[in-house]
Amino acid sequence: AIERLANKLPLADIEAENTFFTLSPNELVYVPEEEENIKDIDWDNKAFLFDKIYKVVSFTKSQCFFVPHYVSKSLSEDSTELGANNKSERAWNGVMIKNNCIKLKIDRLGNIKPA
Repeated sequence: AIERLANKLPLADIEAENTFFTLSPNELVYVPEEEENIKDIDWDNKAFLFDKIYKVVSFTKSQCFFVPHYVSKSLSEDSTELGANNKSERAWNGVMIKNNCIKLKIDRLGNIKPA
């Protein structure tokens, strides 16, 4: 990423059929249901959004790991509720997060909007 920025190139090659965005640790994403229409999401209904917001934890070359936004830390060292190292690539409903997420922008007042 640093090399591409130094050469004044975008972080990712832009292709017509795909949309790309970057994620950093502690950023939040929304994971819609498979049948959910993204245009119909009510971003002001926080109760509806609550269980579908995940926090980025870490990355490897081809993997991205998340935890639900309301999980701060596991209660015990041997807890495997979220998988190895208490992080997961999948949402609790089984959807692969990195393939279906929407990056969120949240201000200090708690207003949620897609980035």
